[in-house]
Amino acid sequence: MASKIKKILLTGVGLDYIYSRGGVYTHIHTLLTAPIWDEFQPVVFGVGSPNYGNVDHPESPISFIQRILTMWFRFILAVLRNRPDAVHLNPSFDHKSFWRDSQLLVIARCFFIPVVMQFHGGVPARFLGSNKLLINLIGGLLSLTEQVIVPSKAKQEALSGYFPRLNIKSIPVMIDVNSFSRVNQAPENGIIRILFMSRFIKGKGIWDIVDAIPSTLEGNPNLEFHFAGDGEELSAVRKAIEASPHAGKVSVYGHVSPEIKNHLFSTCQVMILPSMLPEGLPYIIIEAMAAGMVIITCRVGSIPDVVEEDLNGFFVQPNRPDQISETIIKISSDEIIRQRISLANRAQAEKFYDTQIVSQDYAAIYHRICDRN
Repeated sequence: MASKIKKILLTGVGLDYIYSRGGVYTHIHTLLTAPIWDEFQPVVFGVGSPNYGNVDHPESPISFIQRILTMWFRFILAVLRNRPDAVHLNPSFDHKSFWRDSQLLVIARCFFIPVVMQFHGGVPARFLGSNKLLINLIGGLLSLTEQVIVPSKAKQEALSGYFPRLNIKSIPVMIDVNSFSRVNQAPENGIIRILFMSRFIKGKGIWDIVDAIPSTLEGNPNLEFHFAGDGEELSAVRKAIEASPHAGKVSVYGHVSPEIKNHLFSTCQVMILPSMLPEGLPYIIIEAMAAGMVIITCRVGSIPDVVEEDLNGFFVQPNRPDQISETIIKISSDEIIRQRISLANRAQAEKFYDTQIVSQDYAAIYHRICDRN
């Protein structure tokens, strides 16, 4: 007799949210394309604002209140309708998403459904703070889970320091490595292209790059800068570039289609993300590795877990346009460095971050908790 296909209820940014983007959305989408769903049946329950990512039309206060008040009812209805064998929650290390998803955790456990809670962005120490009552409350809620997942060993160690008895596993982000071709690090026209692809917000270091452009082009005029993404600083960045004497060397796209994204990844040699935020493990870093790009970034969040100085790229300090300029000039003038890092990054992506490999960790967890249940 064939075994029953187990249902996994995944919560996160709904796939029908037309403005959705970001790490959790990419995680859900990538997980759904993984080669594990012949053994399980996924059901996606959308949380968060359907307007997330829509800068022009953010969610209204009335819609926010309505969404929060109806979330319990919608989740209970989804549980009763689908009867999942496990629930997979996807908050970050921030209080807004954690307390939202904790409500769903309690509801699922009331139905005796095992729960996986996977954290994405944020810093455990900053999230937990020093309030013992709050730490104990969070620990009590996490003890209701069968498995806690974090994106890096550093975050696993940090969380284990607070909750040593908690079942915590580190699973990196995953991508379809074969969907990326390794970029040519010796372009025929000699132009080295620098790509920023993330949110246009100050915390991502967008203005540090803009401020670094003049001195960088002075040191090496055979460069182009490409900016893709959206966010509150997009209009200001675009105006600043248009007003500068270097506008011909800089392209600002805004949010791009998958086709334009693929074109940029196949033609740009360097990925830059000088973020000063407590990043999880940005997908854009792993995607850049798969494309064989050289990475320039900062030592924040889980990024140092996957990027090693002079092996995968180079670190700069936040708010240091001068370091950005010096690093780009160094990389752009040395093809040997670019080729060496390009090969290393592609090999690392294939070995550690490919969907075919990483998804087996999720399959093992689903099997274990569903069989135990």
